[in-house]
Amino acid sequence: MICFIKSKEHGRIFGGFTSKGWGANGTYYHAYNTTTKFIEDQEAFLFSLSHLEKYPCRDSTKALWISSSMLFTFGSDLKIKSSPNSLCTGSSEFTINYICQKFKNSKVSGAKSYLAGAENFSVEEIEVYKIAGL
Repeated sequence: MICFIKSKEHGRIFGGFTSKGWGANGTYYHAYNTTTKFIEDQEAFLFSLSHLEKYPCRDSTKALWISSSMLFTFGSDLKIKSSPNSLCTGSSEFTINYICQKFKNSKVSGAKSYLAGAENFSVEEIEVYKIAGL
């Protein structure tokens, strides 16, 4: 699956890729260990079309995160939540598990707002595609 997100406030376009699939309620199809809610994906990455950059996963065992309250999550770095009124919101703790050469870790000023323009943001548009053959 590949998802493209546009932040409403800043117009940034970014997203993520996973070789795993999502179910109808946002949960991942693949089985996971209930003691940890992380899912391994050695192929997962985040990207920014606004910055023309790709961000590999630091630890593939924590590439994705299972949460019933989220539409989807990439590690702890990018979380998209769908609310009952059909508005999607997101939050970014970018560079916890995905690597950006500009930031060594999420404590560096500007890391959390780098993808969407703000740490917490509204989603103007989201598109999710299944990649054929995965």
